[in-house]
Amino acid sequence: MGPYVRTSVMRKAGIRAPTGPKDAWTAAEMTGILRKLRNQGYRAPLDLRLVYSQPGQEWNTYGFAPAVWSAGGDLVEPRNFRTADGYANGSGSVKALTALQNWAKAGLIDMVKDDEAFVGGRSAISWCGHWTYPEFNKAFPGDVATVPLPDFCQGTVTGMGSFQWGVPAGNADGDAVWRFLAFLLTPAQVHRMTVANGAIPATESAIKLSPRYPPGGSEHLFIEQLRDGVARPRPQTPAYPAITDAFSRAFVKIIFSRGRSGRPSTRPRRGSTRTSRRMPGIRRTCREGAYRAASEPCAVRLVRSRREPGRSHPASLARRVPCPCRNASREPGKSCPERPSKRVPRGRRKRLPRT
Repeated sequence: MGPYVRTSVMRKAGIRAPTGPKDAWTAAEMTGILRKLRNQGYRAPLDLRLVYSQPGQEWNTYGFAPAVWSAGGDLVEPRNFRTADGYANGSGSVKALTALQNWAKAGLIDMVKDDEAFVGGRSAISWCGHWTYPEFNKAFPGDVATVPLPDFCQGTVTGMGSFQWGVPAGNADGDAVWRFLAFLLTPAQVHRMTVANGAIPATESAIKLSPRYPPGGSEHLFIEQLRDGVARPRPQTPAYPAITDAFSRAFVKIIFSRGRSGRPSTRPRRGSTRTSRRMPGIRRTCREGAYRAASEPCAVRLVRSRREPGRSHPASLARRVPCPCRNASREPGKSCPERPSKRVPRGRRKRLPRT
């Protein structure tokens, strides 16, 4: 993974192009570059592919955990994976994510929820993965280059890892499965697959079959990062689904939250996630605990505001409760025979006298 840039745009703006991981832009330098590009006419010069950034989506972790690692932070304690305290909320993590949030506050990030920022000319830099190279190169033939991710303090870091094949347990024919996998791992088939999906070849022999990966090739940086240890895998632990879900949701709140001033805020709005105004259509929880789409009204709240006298709220515990008349117990949702049967506004009901 690495940002894509328009070489002609960088040259016109007088912006240097890093030659490799050791020559990466610093985070401060990146800020200056984004401001310069905005002065060149790019209103939001950085594309983070936020179309992928729904809460809980893997792009938020895959795409932006490298910034945390580069600043000396981590998602979880890296030896035993037992705690995130002091790591996900440590000074390095805070530093990196604050820098990203400041770019959002300054309006340097394209916040439009589509994937057209780079190819449509709204942004001159796209922070994305190798799979977008065919699309970008088709839009700007010969005018797309890959640069390392910014150095947030301790050197540039990038992500790695993709989908893998697995053999199911049980009655699977292991010999047949292995023959199929062996066929897919031949250099010609690895090359064929990576041409189709834009991925990086997983074998040295397949790398030699493409003109994009040798020194001077358009995607040689990806090979250099894998060979030199710049690429880093995500935490390899059974707890990873919980780790990535928590980080992904936190990232969305950091980038998309808006306070009263219209800028990102760390204070959540009551009754919804902080991202709901900036991300219409995402699912969220209301204060009654219902999980719903942002565009849908809270059904529980509607029921609660217009219910028959004596009927319980549908989210209440399913147990017998004392009747207000103190003469009996009743099931939740059952009306008291001694209470009025007509519907009355919730705030105007009168308490019945004790007997």
